[in-house]
Amino acid sequence: FTIFYTPEPHSGALLFPLHIAAGRLAGALGLPLIPAYHLLRLVCACILMASVLAFLSHLSTQPSVRQVAFLLITLGGGTGWLSLLLGRGRVLGSIPLEFWLPEAYIFQAILSFPHLALAEASLFGACLIGVKALETSSIRKALIAGGLALVMSTLVPIYFPVLALLWLTGLI
Repeated sequence: FTIFYTPEPHSGALLFPLHIAAGRLAGALGLPLIPAYHLLRLVCACILMASVLAFLSHLSTQPSVRQVAFLLITLGGGTGWLSLLLGRGRVLGSIPLEFWLPEAYIFQAILSFPHLALAEASLFGACLIGVKALETSSIRKALIAGGLALVMSTLVPIYFPVLALLWLTGLI
């Protein structure tokens, strides 16, 4: 990506690598771009849900707890729907978070952008494998967790401080 509206010379930056790779793959396979994009959304959503399940399996051995947590995580959101149901567009003077920040809830990430779903899957994977690396003192697992963190921060850079804070505080 380059900015055409500046007189200063500059080198390009890699933005949205997942979309670029998916577009090139769709072109090479002769797939129309819109169905290919929705296929990418579906694949990334499945990867995200599988990573959530793997993460929950590490946290709880009880299937009923995992099922309820999975439903809450994947289908949950804020209470913005309630404000719409009551005929109000704003809550406490502002638009509810889930209407303008799809990164805030997994359901919106699945419905909106594939790079968000894949970045969140990488976040869950980095947390899970990072914990397992600490439990087993495995360098290999630590490197995999670091690789997932790199994928996550390449797709959505604002997720990296969240992961770093979790790792530094020992919450995972």
